Amino acid sequence: MSLIQSIKQDQLAARKASKTRLASILTTLIGEAEMKGFDDGKRETTDTEVITVLKKFHVNAVANAQLFNHRNIQSQATRQGYLEEVAVYESYMPKQMTEAEITNVIERHFITTTQGLKGIVMRYFKENYAGQYDGKVVSSVVDNLIGK
Repeated sequence: MSLIQSIKQDQLAARKASKTRLASILTTLIGEAEMKGFDDGKRETTDTEVITVLKKFHVNAVANAQLFNHRNIQSQATRQGYLEEVAVYESYMPKQMTEAEITNVIERHFITTTQGLKGIVMRYFKENYAGQYDGKVVSSVVDNLIGK
């Protein structure tokens, strides 16, 4: 089952359970994610595209939560709402690989030549670990391994 289908199922379950806040968050997420595929040939949105939308929503919710870091009750309630959004988005995002895991993949698959290694490694991670890694960490690991 694709990620968008999973989110749709959860949104339907939230609506049936009268969890209006969760249903609203998921409805907005679905709408934005589905536009990616629709705008690119009226096709179903890929998991990679959904992850991109999730990351964007996550960053915005974290930033909004930080804006409402005051001591008054209204501000704290608003902040809590954004933190709930953050938790929803994180529940659908793939676990990020650690630097050690990235190093292991690179050493296992790529330590044969250093010429053009960074481009090959970056392409490999994009194709096989989409959304699960930080590109800066991969680049840093490659630079460190080449320096060995």
